[in-house]
Amino acid sequence: MAFIIGISGGSASGKSTFIAKLKNYFGDSHLSILSQDHYYKPLYLQVKNKNGEINFDEPESLNLDKFITDVEILEAGNELAIEEYHFNNPNKQPNTITIKPTSIILVEGLFIMSDSSIFNKLNLKIFIDADEDIKYNRRLRRDSEERGMEADEIKYQWHNQVLPSYDKYILPYKEKADILIINNVDFEEGLNLVIERIQKLLIPNL
Repeated sequence: MAFIIGISGGSASGKSTFIAKLKNYFGDSHLSILSQDHYYKPLYLQVKNKNGEINFDEPESLNLDKFITDVEILEAGNELAIEEYHFNNPNKQPNTITIKPTSIILVEGLFIMSDSSIFNKLNLKIFIDADEDIKYNRRLRRDSEERGMEADEIKYQWHNQVLPSYDKYILPYKEKADILIINNVDFEEGLNLVIERIQKLLIPNL
């Protein structure tokens, strides 16, 4: 059976950058990576609140049943093809992402620890976090530059959706992580620690 590593943490804590560095170091032949970002439901299936707003920071915004099924497909040693998430952009045609099974599967996302079906599959749990003001400024810059959002909209989402979700679904699992990485400045020390752990798992395959 595959060894499953889970990476979670608050929004804009640096999960995507951390995982990109791991992928660059080990390559696709040693590390399969599956992100919950690709499992957001289409807009017509999203639940709206009384104000007609969609909260993408709630677990029900994701198809977690399919995510678990796809983890099990990789875990069983089978290749997986999923549709790339494109933030519901009608002008973008999503690509198909092919993920080949490896002895180590890395799953990441906001809710991989709060869902017991996923949590119980994790052999190693990694939590990446940073101070709230640092995460907010990162998200402000990212959503403004990459998604064209206005500052007021980003601020509203942060205080009314992101933080409540973090407190309810993510923060309670910080103390349950095997490795805690605080990414206020950089995560190089934590990255090296995780690389060493994975290398030990891969020997003698490396």
